[in-house]
Amino acid sequence: MFASSTSIQHPEIVTGLFDDDPRDDLLNHIEERKVIPVIGSELLVVETEAGPRNLHAWLAPLLAARCGIPLEELPPEATLNEPAQAASFGLAADPRRFLPPAREKPARAGFISYTRDDLPAVQRLKAAFDAAGIATWYDLDRREGGDDFDRKIQRNIARCSFFIPVISAATQRHVEGYFRREWSWAVDRTRGMAEGAAYILPVCVDATPKAEALVPAKFLQNHLTRLPGAEPTPDFLRRLRELLG
Repeated sequence: MFASSTSIQHPEIVTGLFDDDPRDDLLNHIEERKVIPVIGSELLVVETEAGPRNLHAWLAPLLAARCGIPLEELPPEATLNEPAQAASFGLAADPRRFLPPAREKPARAGFISYTRDDLPAVQRLKAAFDAAGIATWYDLDRREGGDDFDRKIQRNIARCSFFIPVISAATQRHVEGYFRREWSWAVDRTRGMAEGAAYILPVCVDATPKAEALVPAKFLQNHLTRLPGAEPTPDFLRRLRELLG
């Protein structure tokens, strides 16, 4: 299902001709995050070859086709701005706006490693970290390998201030996945660290037992922080700040 993002409070007119590439990027973004931009018809206008169009009207048929559903099954734009009404469409209304991570990892930022199924939890984690002034990064592309992409991820892991593997029922289900490569690269880095150095900080966002977690042995040597609902505790935030100096 799709959730609504926070409605924009101030009118904004966006001009400039949109071509197919940014349109596809936006569709991919919505499909990946399950979040539809919610804006009033007076707030955002897209200039197209056919003239100005409201973003929702411009995007809705393409989104319905991408999802393989009739256009009328998409939630109407106006009602999405009201959380109480959103529930009638079976939507998980969340007042927070989850911004995508930067394409490149900021210097010294922490690295969040996750399986695709846990993206909503990772978005909540990062939003909380951002609000606390803690720089973190996760990959949103989720491309499965390729030499250039592998080198980028390995470089980011080698340069991050801390590594947060997100453990859950979803990681238990996936005995193979790109996130497990990331976990292995993080463990490789610790071989050049002093014993007990704070680097890998395993986080569990559900009730997965530590003793049953399908994770590298190195993870089990560290304290497993439980963050139900992907809500960081003050103590955990304090620890991250200390690592960032």
